[in-house]
Amino acid sequence: MTGSIISRSVSIADSPPAPGEPPTLSLAALTPRLGSADIAVIRQVAPVGVDGPAHSHDRDEIMIMLNGTLRVDVDGTVSTLAAGDALLVPSEMTHQLRNTGSEEAQWVTISRAGIRFFVPGSGEVPAPDWAQ
Repeated sequence: MTGSIISRSVSIADSPPAPGEPPTLSLAALTPRLGSADIAVIRQVAPVGVDGPAHSHDRDEIMIMLNGTLRVDVDGTVSTLAAGDALLVPSEMTHQLRNTGSEEAQWVTISRAGIRFFVPGSGEVPAPDWAQ
């Protein structure tokens, strides 16, 4: 049908597994590879005690906590997020995530599609498969 609108319905809970890079598991829900031209939605899971690497992106991202507790350091400003909390991480801001709680932390990250990844002192690093 010409001119029709096609949508894709996904369940965050059932988002298809994609290769995760330790220390977190990342599950693509909507990405360009899965049919979303402009927006990426990723579910992320961090076991208790995980201390993720410091990194930044070329685009803003929004984190929405589903469960657990996550300590997020954004350029020296530390926030502790729990289920229902949301945080905007502005582009180019170095951030690091730590699961400081007693249970697995899960959250959804939303950004514009095509997000790029940067590591302090190393520059740009390849985007993981789940982000494409």
